[in-house]
Amino acid sequence: MNQNVSGTALAQPRIIKFTTGVRKKFWNKNCVALGLASGFLEPLESTSISLIQSGIEKLLHFFPDKSFKPEITNEANRLNLLEYERIRDFIILHYKASTRNDSPFWRYVNAMSIPESLSTKIVAFEKDGRLISYAQETFQDASWISMYNGFNIVPNRSELTLGQSDREALTKMLERMRSAIAVGVTYSPLHGEFLKTL
Repeated sequence: MNQNVSGTALAQPRIIKFTTGVRKKFWNKNCVALGLASGFLEPLESTSISLIQSGIEKLLHFFPDKSFKPEITNEANRLNLLEYERIRDFIILHYKASTRNDSPFWRYVNAMSIPESLSTKIVAFEKDGRLISYAQETFQDASWISMYNGFNIVPNRSELTLGQSDREALTKMLERMRSAIAVGVTYSPLHGEFLKTL
């Protein structure tokens, strides 16, 4: 149990094993697999509901007419696989970019090879802050920036140039944001204090 949580444990932790993967065809003949029936990635980013929704969208978009041509279902299957690969890359980044090395698991994920699509994204961002977005991305730019910043992956330089008036406007906007956050913090309890109220 965690030494940072006070109180008596209500039960022993349950280890839930799972197998990750995706079906070769999420649409096969007259059957469509949605959500967890289509595939499963670890629950780190809770993507199951999103994958149900995007699966329904693919079904609606590609729903066949009376000819039921296989090219239609092939394209739906191709896009479904791409979506899983994009989510896979985002999840891998959580592990690959971590600086933890306190166990064989963390040392393994730090040293593991990663898909070229993820490597390309990281290299581009480190070079000049450029965000590469592929087709079928579930996680948008704001999510990728949060990950990069959280793991201290920062650009070596920026192509951004600001004129003096732009710089002044940006400085004022950032100052307003800083002030608003500072005011909000004065009304917020510390995390430990908040937990005591529960």
